[in-house]
Amino acid sequence: MHALFVFPISDGRRPIGVLELYRRAAGGLADGEYASAKACAAAIAHQLEANWQHHVARLGSVERAIDVAATAGARATEPADPFTRTQIHIAAGMVSIQLGISADDGVDRIRAYSYASGRPVSSVAADTIGRRLALRDQRDVPNV
Repeated sequence: MHALFVFPISDGRRPIGVLELYRRAAGGLADGEYASAKACAAAIAHQLEANWQHHVARLGSVERAIDVAATAGARATEPADPFTRTQIHIAAGMVSIQLGISADDGVDRIRAYSYASGRPVSSVAADTIGRRLALRDQRDVPNV
Protein backbone atom coordinates (compact mmCIF):
# COMPACT_ATOMS: atom_id res chain seq x y z
CA MET A 1 0.00 0.00 0.00
CA HIS A 2 1.34 3.40 -0.96
CA ALA A 3 -1.73 5.57 -0.39
CA LEU A 4 -4.56 5.62 2.10
CA PHE A 5 -7.71 7.70 1.85
CA VAL A 6 -10.27 8.00 4.64
CA PHE A 7 -13.75 9.43 4.20
CA PRO A 8 -16.13 10.01 7.10
CA ILE A 9 -19.46 8.22 7.06
CA SER A 10 -21.95 10.54 8.70
CA ASP A 11 -25.64 10.42 9.44
CA GLY A 12 -25.80 14.17 8.84
CA ARG A 13 -25.35 15.07 12.49
CA ARG A 14 -22.32 13.09 13.57
CA PRO A 15 -19.78 10.62 12.21
CA ILE A 16 -20.81 6.97 12.48
CA GLY A 17 -17.79 5.41 10.81
CA VAL A 18 -15.18 5.79 8.12
CA LEU A 19 -14.59 4.47 4.63
CA GLU A 20 -10.95 3.51 4.21
CA LEU A 21 -9.57 3.15 0.69
CA TYR A 22 -6.11 1.84 -0.11
CA ARG A 23 -4.08 2.11 -3.28
CA ARG A 24 -0.85 0.53 -4.44
CA ALA A 25 0.30 3.71 -6.20
CA ALA A 26 1.41 6.78 -4.26
CA GLY A 27 -0.27 10.14 -4.79
CA GLY A 28 -3.59 11.86 -4.31
CA LEU A 29 -6.95 11.16 -5.85
CA ALA A 30 -8.06 12.72 -9.10
CA ASP A 31 -11.18 14.89 -8.89
CA GLY A 32 -13.40 12.12 -10.29
CA GLU A 33 -11.95 9.53 -7.92
CA TYR A 34 -12.49 11.86 -4.97
CA ALA A 35 -16.09 12.52 -6.02
CA SER A 36 -16.71 8.77 -6.41
CA ALA A 37 -15.28 8.02 -2.98
CA LYS A 38 -17.43 10.73 -1.37
CA ALA A 39 -20.49 9.33 -3.17
CA CYS A 40 -19.66 5.83 -1.89
CA ALA A 41 -19.32 7.12 1.69
CA ALA A 42 -22.69 8.87 1.36
CA ALA A 43 -24.30 5.71 -0.04
CA ILE A 44 -22.88 3.63 2.82
CA ALA A 45 -24.19 6.16 5.35
CA HIS A 46 -27.62 6.08 3.72
CA GLN A 47 -27.74 2.26 3.79
CA LEU A 48 -26.54 2.06 7.39
CA GLU A 49 -29.20 4.55 8.44
CA ALA A 50 -31.87 2.64 6.51
CA ASN A 51 -30.76 -0.63 8.14
CA TRP A 52 -30.85 0.98 11.59
CA GLN A 53 -34.30 2.52 11.00
CA HIS A 54 -35.62 -0.87 9.84
CA HIS A 55 -34.15 -2.49 12.96
CA VAL A 56 -35.71 0.16 15.23
CA ALA A 57 -39.08 -0.08 13.47
CA ARG A 58 -39.07 -3.86 13.76
CA LEU A 59 -38.40 -3.67 17.51
CA GLY A 60 -40.49 -0.61 18.34
CA SER A 61 -37.91 1.76 19.89
CA VAL A 62 -34.26 2.78 19.77
CA GLU A 63 -33.73 1.57 23.34
CA ARG A 64 -35.19 -1.86 22.53
CA ALA A 65 -33.12 -2.09 19.35
CA ILE A 66 -29.91 -1.34 21.25
CA ASP A 67 -30.79 -3.76 24.03
CA VAL A 68 -31.62 -6.57 21.60
CA ALA A 69 -28.43 -5.97 19.63
CA ALA A 70 -26.35 -5.86 22.82
CA THR A 71 -27.74 -9.11 24.20
CA ALA A 72 -28.07 -11.08 20.96
CA GLY A 73 -24.76 -12.88 21.45
CA ALA A 74 -25.71 -14.00 24.95
CA ARG A 75 -28.80 -15.95 23.84
CA ALA A 76 -27.66 -19.32 22.54
CA THR A 77 -31.21 -20.60 21.96
CA GLU A 78 -32.32 -17.71 19.75
CA PRO A 79 -30.91 -16.91 16.30
CA ALA A 80 -28.25 -14.23 16.36
CA ASP A 81 -29.36 -10.73 15.46
CA PRO A 82 -27.74 -9.81 12.11
CA PHE A 83 -27.29 -6.24 13.34
CA THR A 84 -24.74 -7.23 15.99
CA ARG A 85 -21.77 -7.65 13.66
CA THR A 86 -22.64 -4.43 11.89
CA GLN A 87 -22.88 -2.53 15.15
CA ILE A 88 -19.38 -3.62 16.16
CA HIS A 89 -17.99 -2.14 12.95
CA ILE A 90 -20.01 1.05 13.39
CA ALA A 91 -18.76 1.36 16.97
CA ALA A 92 -15.20 0.73 15.78
CA GLY A 93 -15.56 3.61 13.33
CA MET A 94 -16.84 5.84 16.11
CA VAL A 95 -13.91 4.83 18.35
CA SER A 96 -11.46 5.42 15.51
CA ILE A 97 -12.75 8.98 15.19
CA GLN A 98 -12.80 9.54 18.96
CA LEU A 99 -9.19 8.41 19.36
CA GLY A 100 -7.74 9.36 15.96
CA ILE A 101 -6.80 5.73 15.17
CA SER A 102 -7.61 3.27 12.40
CA ALA A 103 -10.88 1.35 12.33
CA ASP A 104 -8.94 -1.89 12.95
CA ASP A 105 -7.41 -0.33 16.06
CA GLY A 106 -10.93 0.79 17.02
CA VAL A 107 -12.08 -2.85 16.96
CA ASP A 108 -9.04 -3.78 19.07
CA ARG A 109 -9.90 -1.06 21.61
CA ILE A 110 -13.49 -2.30 21.84
CA ARG A 111 -12.28 -5.87 22.34
CA ALA A 112 -9.77 -4.77 24.98
CA TYR A 113 -12.39 -2.76 26.85
CA SER A 114 -14.80 -5.70 26.61
CA TYR A 115 -12.21 -8.09 28.05
CA ALA A 116 -11.12 -5.69 30.79
CA SER A 117 -14.70 -4.98 31.87
CA GLY A 118 -15.92 -8.58 31.51
CA ARG A 119 -18.68 -7.56 29.11
CA PRO A 120 -19.63 -8.93 25.68
CA VAL A 121 -18.12 -7.09 22.72
CA SER A 122 -21.61 -6.49 21.32
CA SER A 123 -22.67 -4.83 24.58
CA VAL A 124 -19.68 -2.48 24.54
CA ALA A 125 -20.41 -1.67 20.88
CA ALA A 126 -24.08 -0.99 21.65
CA ASP A 127 -23.12 1.36 24.48
CA THR A 128 -20.67 3.13 22.17
CA ILE A 129 -23.32 3.60 19.48
CA GLY A 130 -25.87 4.67 22.09
CA ARG A 131 -23.37 7.23 23.39
CA ARG A 132 -23.41 5.71 26.87
CA LEU A 133 -19.71 4.90 26.54
CA ALA A 134 -16.93 6.90 24.90
CA LEU A 135 -13.57 5.18 24.85
CA ARG A 136 -11.90 8.57 24.54
CA ASP A 137 -12.87 8.96 28.20
CA GLN A 138 -10.93 5.82 29.18
CA ARG A 139 -7.35 6.22 30.23
CA ASP A 140 -4.73 3.76 29.08
CA VAL A 141 -3.15 2.02 32.03
CA PRO A 142 0.66 2.15 31.78
CA ASN A 143 2.50 -1.15 31.96
CA VAL A 144 3.78 -1.76 35.45
